Amino acid sequence: MNTCRFGGAVAPMTVLPVLVVACGLLASPAHAVDVVIGPFFSEGEHPTLTSAAVEAHLYPPEIDVRIVVTPGFPWPGSATFYRRVTIESRVLGLQAFLLGSVTFEEGAASSEIELIDFQVAVASDNPRVTAHAKIKIRKCEFSGLSGSASGDHGGGIHAAAEVQVEDSEFHNFQAVGRGAAIQVVAGDVSVVDSIFSFCSAKQGGGAISVDGDCDLAIRDSLFVVCQSSDGTGGAVQFSGDSLTISGETVFSSCSAVHGGGLWADAAGSIFLTDCEVSNCSSSGDGGGFFASTALSGECTGVVFTTNTAGGDGGSFYAAGPLAISGTGDMADSTAGGKGGAVCLANGASLMGYNFSLNEAGLSGGAVHLTGSNCSLLGGGSMMLSGNGTDGSGGAISTSGSGHLISGVQCESNDAAA
Repeated sequence: MNTCRFGGAVAPMTVLPVLVVACGLLASPAHAVDVVIGPFFSEGEHPTLTSAAVEAHLYPPEIDVRIVVTPGFPWPGSATFYRRVTIESRVLGLQAFLLGSVTFEEGAASSEIELIDFQVAVASDNPRVTAHAKIKIRKCEFSGLSGSASGDHGGGIHAAAEVQVEDSEFHNFQAVGRGAAIQVVAGDVSVVDSIFSFCSAKQGGGAISVDGDCDLAIRDSLFVVCQSSDGTGGAVQFSGDSLTISGETVFSSCSAVHGGGLWADAAGSIFLTDCEVSNCSSSGDGGGFFASTALSGECTGVVFTTNTAGGDGGSFYAAGPLAISGTGDMADSTAGGKGGAVCLANGASLMGYNFSLNEAGLSGGAVHLTGSNCSLLGGGSMMLSGNGTDGSGGAISTSGSGHLISGVQCESNDAAA
């Protein structure tokens, strides 16, 4: 292991290439290199490590580099990397601020950046981190200034490459476009053990927006009070291949025009496992979750409760040939239109679940089937109880043709008409 340290009484940057070589950055490819930027500073001694110096002197590509940034030292505005690079800020228990907008460019197909232990404060219209190479975010805290716009899209992170987020937090982001905290336009995305709160994107994806030829996986994460005033997906907006949400992931108190918590248009599959969608709302359809189209899907152990839609599907709206199967309860939800808990349309099917204490303004206190060839299959164990509507069908209502309803039990439901 070679360690190179910049800081203190550092000479002008014109001599840094000499220091870099002397410290072993051109060492054998068999060894990794540590670069410590600004370890100890007296007041007024804050030399600037330019992006040109980083780009030109972190060679050869075969060496993995770990860059440690001392708290109080600004990272340069942009850098191009040609190998796997870890940028870490925690020194002596302190967490550094990432100052200024940062752009990471891909210098080679193997380029990969890992950002660890940074506090990232956003005070402008530009994203803090723009990545065109694979990037990992771990143990970082991103925060926007309350009441300020954080940019058109992706106020915290804007990426056109694979993004991995772990054990991080995003708070108080706003965007006039999509994905106030994170927007990814190409590349798979994974989010694990992270928190998103008070994020708002006008056009969709209050916290996260992902589209393109990509997959999105979210596990053990919390989305709370995220919204899209004019778009879809109060917390998450997804238009890609496959969507997987698992673990103790919770969408709470999120809102949008359609899909108060989550909106998905998946070309492949949708999998929701052991998560919760509660207290979410939409002015249109799908108070908790709106699925546009998908080839297949499965919901297992997912709790939909206390969600509200101004239109149809208080908790869930499946607008296309989505096949949902699994277990769980859909309860205490309300739709101003049809399907207090669920609206199935255009070939969508649902197996399993119980429905209780849901309300609809027009029809189908619990479930509404519309379009053609939708299926509600209970297998003899599905129970619909205590649901109601101001219109017709206290438990279930239908419109269109070719629907199949089988193996369901209805008890103590109420319809005014």
